[in-house]
Amino acid sequence: MVSNSQSRPELGPQEGSVENQKLWQAFLLVVLVTLAGTIGFSKTEGWHLWKAFYFTLTTITTVGYGDEGLSDPGKRFATFLLIGGVSSASYALAMIIQNSVAAQFAWRKHMNKRIQKLKKHTIICGFGRLGASVAEKLAASNSPFVVVERDTERFMKALDLGYLALQGQATEDECLHKAGIMQANHVVAAVQNFAENIVITMDAKELNPDAILIARAERDDDVRRLERAGAQRVLCPYKSGGRETFEFITRPGVADFLAEARVGGGGVALAQIHVQPGAQLEGVSLGEFGQLEGDRLSFVAFERTGEEVKIPPGGNTELAAGDTLIVAGDPEQIARMTQKAAGRNLAA
Repeated sequence: MVSNSQSRPELGPQEGSVENQKLWQAFLLVVLVTLAGTIGFSKTEGWHLWKAFYFTLTTITTVGYGDEGLSDPGKRFATFLLIGGVSSASYALAMIIQNSVAAQFAWRKHMNKRIQKLKKHTIICGFGRLGASVAEKLAASNSPFVVVERDTERFMKALDLGYLALQGQATEDECLHKAGIMQANHVVAAVQNFAENIVITMDAKELNPDAILIARAERDDDVRRLERAGAQRVLCPYKSGGRETFEFITRPGVADFLAEARVGGGGVALAQIHVQPGAQLEGVSLGEFGQLEGDRLSFVAFERTGEEVKIPPGGNTELAAGDTLIVAGDPEQIARMTQKAAGRNLAA
């Protein structure tokens, strides 16, 4: 798994050494010109070193705080100093800018390479409140993801949080390709513009039909349109917020349980477990597992391809590769069951 922890990388060893060498050469050139000017004015005008140094700086930087009444030798020396000083200062400034641009380019190139290595990841289109919340939860669970955001401020916020991110328009196919759409498991269309969410959903569905598409909506009509565009799951923040408020008013105990289950607090967790080929759970019944290792678990739902979902499943249900379980209960027991549901190569 590729981690989402992102720090701004330095230039490569060879590339960085060349750029740093040029920068140090430019800095050394400025120092030598300043030293030569200080000694030259001290000799030609008989000034003490501080005054000679000060006048050298005003000459090189073209500030020129007035005429010091230079002698003819001093004026000739100042002419050559002015040409050499301005040239060296300009060269040093150019090297600083070039080094900064090169570092930024190398950083973005490095980050793009990391994004291209992602597999079975989530693409979060939009880093508003919903996108940021999804990214926070995925980062906490160490699940790979990449953020796509066109707004510079939000893009930089994602980077500051250590997330892999691309600055671009998620409605463009090229941007989705850069985010690894062909290898992605999920795409979250969470931009604030509904029309853009429609386009993102349709494009993602066309580019990767196997990806699970999740989209943000504001109204009931938007939900139906997004579902027709290919979204398997549509989130309506205002509607879900109203539903949660209703639950707290009418069924506070149930609401507290669900809230704790969502965050994994209070000694309870709610999880979805997939049984992989070669898993230790293959051929094990739910009743058998519950007696031996899952006495603090409740099996909420069971799904098998081609069959109806069982809510709740019976204890005599035997698990097979491809089965999916919704389990509630003790987080440690859920973690052990998840590990046993993984294939042999994954569990190892």
